[in-house]
Amino acid sequence: MASVLAGIKQQLNRTADVNSSGRISITPKQIYIVPTKFGLVFATMIIAMFIGSNNYEINLGFALTFLLTGIGFASMLQSWRNLAKLEITEGKLDPVFCGETAIFQMRLHNNSSMNRSGLHLHIDKRSTVIDVPAKTTVVMDCPVKSEKRGFMTPDRWTVYGYFPTGMFYCWAYFNTRQKCLVYPAPSDPSIAIEQLFKAGKVESFDASTSDDNDDFFGHRQYATGDNVKRLDWKALARGRGKLIKQFQSAIDNDIWLRWNDVLSENTEHKLSILCRAVLELTESHMIFGLELPDVTIAPDSGWSHKSDCLKALALFGK
Repeated sequence: MASVLAGIKQQLNRTADVNSSGRISITPKQIYIVPTKFGLVFATMIIAMFIGSNNYEINLGFALTFLLTGIGFASMLQSWRNLAKLEITEGKLDPVFCGETAIFQMRLHNNSSMNRSGLHLHIDKRSTVIDVPAKTTVVMDCPVKSEKRGFMTPDRWTVYGYFPTGMFYCWAYFNTRQKCLVYPAPSDPSIAIEQLFKAGKVESFDASTSDDNDDFFGHRQYATGDNVKRLDWKALARGRGKLIKQFQSAIDNDIWLRWNDVLSENTEHKLSILCRAVLELTESHMIFGLELPDVTIAPDSGWSHKSDCLKALALFGK
């Protein structure tokens, strides 16, 4: 009895997985199909027509009954063919901040000579509809709301459709290997970031305010409101555009964002403050390091350094 129940459970949970070539292929045995409410009404009408034609011996009634029955079976076959041998691959996936909507990108490959119409991709209680013409690949963006930091792995995906008549609901389940990295949400920008750290730990987040006697460490693009005295006129004359000279003190060349220096007792709030600090320091092209209880990232600057710091914050304690 237990083996029978296990077999039934296995049949009810047929799921397509990523194969060795990195594709998800919907095989015929992984497709489910049931009649919709409209389909049940249509079937009831056909049964009633058959009974009436049989009782009153109406030949035209039989003909119409069999014609409609054939249409029903043809509709069921087309609904099944709309999903059979559909191939799916994973697309680009960018990290997001907690509370933002992650966009899971899927590529639907239709290698058959027939169009696939009205395909729905369902995840996280949201569905996206698309048509996939014959012999083409269509990119589909599926939004999923992030709720907590760390890696977000969606539940089982569903691809389904009602094509062509709406009498049958046809669907298949599949899993992906995609994981979206969710950063902590930055803290409230209305409070100056220096006020969220212990006194003297973070003095300035704007490298353009340093003294001219400090060490020159690079350029950044000019922004409205910048001090024109710091424009690199030689670079402008060479056609490199408006660049602002940046300086940092030779005495204390590096800024450290330390876990114990954040004025908060709540773990998630601390991470939010550090996340905002990383973003503001990167925007100002400052050199800084990050020190957490479980990881230390050496001082650096740039987009790659920002990504490393944000990832460390996202996976803290995970």
